Amino acid sequence: FPPFPDAKVKLPDIYREVFETQQSKSFEYYSPVIGSWFDMSVYPSGNEISVYFKNIDERKYTQEKILQKTRQLDTIARFNSLLIKEDDWLQALDQSLELFGEVADADRVYFFEHSVLEATGQNVISMKVEWVSEGTIREIDNPNHQNHSFDDIGSFINRVIEEGGFNGIISEIEEKGLAEFVSGQQIKSILALPVFTGKEFRGFIGFDDCTTERIWTEEEITFLKTIAINLGSAIENEDAEEALQKAFEEKNAILDSIGDGFFAVDKDFTITYWNRQAEIMSHTRRDDIIGKNLWTVFPEGKDISSYELYHKAIEKQEKQHCEDFFAPLDKWFEISAYPSESGLSVFFKDVTERNKARREIQVSNERFIKVSDASKDAIWDFDVQNENLFWGKGFNSLFGYDLDKTKPTLGFLISRIHPGDRERVAQNIENYMSDASKTDWFEEYKFQRENGSYAYVMDRAVFIRNKNKEVTRVVGAMTDLTRQKEFEESLKQLNIELEQRAKQLATSNAELEQFAFVASHDLQEPLRMITGFLAQLEKKYDHLLDDKGKKYIHFATDGARRMRQIILDLLEYSRVGRIDSERERVDLNALVEDTLSLNRKLISERNAKIQVQEMPVIKASKGPMRQLFQNLVNNALKYHKKGSAPVVDISWSEDDDFWHFEVRDNGIGINAQYSQKIFNIFQRLHGKEDYSGSGMGLAICKKIVEEHGGSIGVKSEDGKGSTFYFSIEKNQREIANVE
Repeated sequence: FPPFPDAKVKLPDIYREVFETQQSKSFEYYSPVIGSWFDMSVYPSGNEISVYFKNIDERKYTQEKILQKTRQLDTIARFNSLLIKEDDWLQALDQSLELFGEVADADRVYFFEHSVLEATGQNVISMKVEWVSEGTIREIDNPNHQNHSFDDIGSFINRVIEEGGFNGIISEIEEKGLAEFVSGQQIKSILALPVFTGKEFRGFIGFDDCTTERIWTEEEITFLKTIAINLGSAIENEDAEEALQKAFEEKNAILDSIGDGFFAVDKDFTITYWNRQAEIMSHTRRDDIIGKNLWTVFPEGKDISSYELYHKAIEKQEKQHCEDFFAPLDKWFEISAYPSESGLSVFFKDVTERNKARREIQVSNERFIKVSDASKDAIWDFDVQNENLFWGKGFNSLFGYDLDKTKPTLGFLISRIHPGDRERVAQNIENYMSDASKTDWFEEYKFQRENGSYAYVMDRAVFIRNKNKEVTRVVGAMTDLTRQKEFEESLKQLNIELEQRAKQLATSNAELEQFAFVASHDLQEPLRMITGFLAQLEKKYDHLLDDKGKKYIHFATDGARRMRQIILDLLEYSRVGRIDSERERVDLNALVEDTLSLNRKLISERNAKIQVQEMPVIKASKGPMRQLFQNLVNNALKYHKKGSAPVVDISWSEDDDFWHFEVRDNGIGINAQYSQKIFNIFQRLHGKEDYSGSGMGLAICKKIVEEHGGSIGVKSEDGKGSTFYFSIEKNQREIANVE
């Protein structure tokens, strides 16, 4: 048996039997090694036998597909029957899980229900029912599967809800929360399908394969989604009182009391029930129709859409809804069909007047909306079928056309579009005409006035289609944008001029800064010479000078010293933003500590108390930041109340874009009228006899802060201390050092 090495077990016996009995035999044989099915026939012929065989894989595959589809449909029918039979949908689901698992070839089937914890408002899921195959561990008693928070498996739940399900192999899952959620459960593959009532997520049905890594096929998913949809419908029916109308019950007293027409048929469409309201709406007595075929009594019904709807409901075992027009009665009906194992239950109501009123309102609203939207513009209305174009008065008031003389057509309208825009607009109109999904049209182009000039227009239109999606009418309105476009052009020109002036101003500022830097640097040399000669004069001629001469020398020396300090401060002011502008990570805790160390002697002498909040690490220029805090802390210590120890508090906060800092003291304070003036260069509020300084410190602080994209200010009153506050932008741009 070379072709069938695995056939030695079965085929020899069959061949021997045919040879001995001299009777032919036909049978189907599957070869595991080859992996194929064969149809085999063995015929005796004296001392020999003849064997005929052919491959029947395709036939077997088709048979299996039909069998699988039959099992699926039977499963849906049995599940729907249980949903109708049982008062509790959860009980019906519990009884059906094993059937789902067998058909889906799953090892574990379960349902997680979504709920919201009343105490915390937290979204959670809990396993309510479960079935497992032999040898598979049950998980329903796992406490981790009760009130499990969405926060832990949010990405998994989002995929189930937003993508209509989750179909994956556990070893390939990257979401940490889901991996932890399913760990230790033997799961190889998982399929989770959402259950909705309306738009509300009620939970999901899960199918686990604990032996094989696989992806469920589209056919399997479609079948299982039908179960999820039917379950959602059952839950929705149980939640709502109206859904408890006992759609699958045929109790005469209840059905006769409802306001809707109702009838029931078996799978052959033989009528088994016809209620009182159905008699009234159809003008057909119950006794004349019970036991007869629906299509025999109403043969016209085969030509309307509800005929297909009823067959679809029975075939797919899904409830169906539609509105249909029945010509013999000249009425519209709203129809709801519910399938069951025995056939079909149908509710219907007369909605003729409602549809007529709805259509009239719809037409009226469309006309009102279109006219209201276009009332101040040039209205146009194109009747596509009759090729008739209407122009409103706006074409006269806006573009100068004499509507008594001009007979517009679509071709004429397109011919008035500027040549540079014409092909684009015409092509767009053609696209909207042919694409049934497009309705709202919008274009901007130049439209020729009667006098030959062009106006910039914004043209809006709505393409109205019939039930066959064919355009029957286009209603639109043109808005004249000429003045707006001219204004936009003037703004563009103004922006160009402003950019040029900004560049000129930047160049001027750079030159002024360079001048200040050079001038302050060069002025120090003569001051050093003056100071040096005054010192020599005092040293050599001290014995010849009287007290008044010595006083004059002191005044001159002190003036030169203060002048040198002013020049140094001016030099420092000009250097801000030019040197050490590289942005880096700056630990303000270490920086403030350095600042306090530099002022340690002054702090000790004045018995000052410095309170510093734990500071952040920011991106800034380190040198300027040190100078900023140095100047503010030095001011707080300098301008203290006499006889009172200084108290300085440094704190901060933040928002999305800025760091915010405050330096608060208990000093002499500042009159509110000087709150802006003190940040100008050379501004002093006190005489040098009372407080030393050049008046440049706060001006330097302001420039440093502004170089870092922030602002600085002060809150203060005379005698009540001051709070200097400033901000530093978080998103610092990189600036190259400039020497």
